[in-house]
Amino acid sequence: MVNLCIKDIEIYLPENVITNDFFGEELLRTKNKMFLGTKERRHIGRDDKASDHMHICAQRIIENNNLNVKDIDMIVTNVSCPDEVFTGSGAVLNKRINGNARHILDIHNTGCVSFIYMLDLVKTYMIVHNVKSALVCNSQTAAGRVFA
Repeated sequence: MVNLCIKDIEIYLPENVITNDFFGEELLRTKNKMFLGTKERRHIGRDDKASDHMHICAQRIIENNNLNVKDIDMIVTNVSCPDEVFTGSGAVLNKRINGNARHILDIHNTGCVSFIYMLDLVKTYMIVHNVKSALVCNSQTAAGRVFA
């Protein structure tokens, strides 16, 4: 039996603040449930990539926990709108942290439950492939890409 332990969580919010006014008429916004929970959102910048934001968070986790990047066996990423066409965000992140991950998975099809799905994948790899530690990164970029 494998027990997962989350060592640390980091959050990065892009600087680009979008208020609900950006999305059009107030009458439409009052009827659409998407606008009931928040008054502002953060959108990824036009020149930013999901791996940029993942790198910032990964560096914080590595430094805050005094981790050796060579001990990270696996990197799993989810990007709602993939922006690293050939390599995927995981490979880019592995290179940027100077890592040596044996397993890199980029997922783009799980939406709101992606984090839970990624944890399930990590647990499976721990059992089957003897993975000891994993870096799990989730980046919601769709709104910034669609509305930018």
